[in-house]
Amino acid sequence: MKSGTTSLYCTIKESQNIDSSMYKDTKFFIDKNCGGNWQKGISWYQQQFSDNGIINLEASTHYSKLPDYTCVANRILKTLKDVKFIYLFRNPIDRAISHFFHNRIVDKESIDINSAFSNVNSKYYHYSNYSKQITPYSNR
Repeated sequence: MKSGTTSLYCTIKESQNIDSSMYKDTKFFIDKNCGGNWQKGISWYQQQFSDNGIINLEASTHYSKLPDYTCVANRILKTLKDVKFIYLFRNPIDRAISHFFHNRIVDKESIDINSAFSNVNSKYYHYSNYSKQITPYSNR
C-alpha cells in the first residue's frame, strides 16, 4: 500500500486532456461479491467520466491483486481496446509491511505479522510479486 497512487492520480488528472473518473478507484472490473462494480455494466463505467478529456483516467489498485481477482486483466483488455497502464512499483517488502499494517487498522486484520509473512500463499506475498501482477497485462 502507500505507493503514491493517489498523488500520481491527482497530478495527472489536472492535465487538460485528462478526464478522471468520478471516484479514483472505480473497481469496475471486479465482481460485485468482491466489492466491485462489474455487474453494473459498461454504461455505468462510462458514466464515471464526463467525456471532457481525450484520455480517461482511473486508479484502481485492485486490478493487480492476483490471485484474488483473476478475471480483471481479461475484462480490461477485452473492454478497453486502447488501454494504457501506469504501474507504480515500491520495494515489495516495504509494500507488504505497509499493506499489513493498513489492514490491521482499516480491516481489523486478525493474524499476527509473523503468520502473515511466513505463509507464501498470503495476499501480502502475492500482491508484492510484481511479475505475477503485471504478466496478464503484458500478454496481449
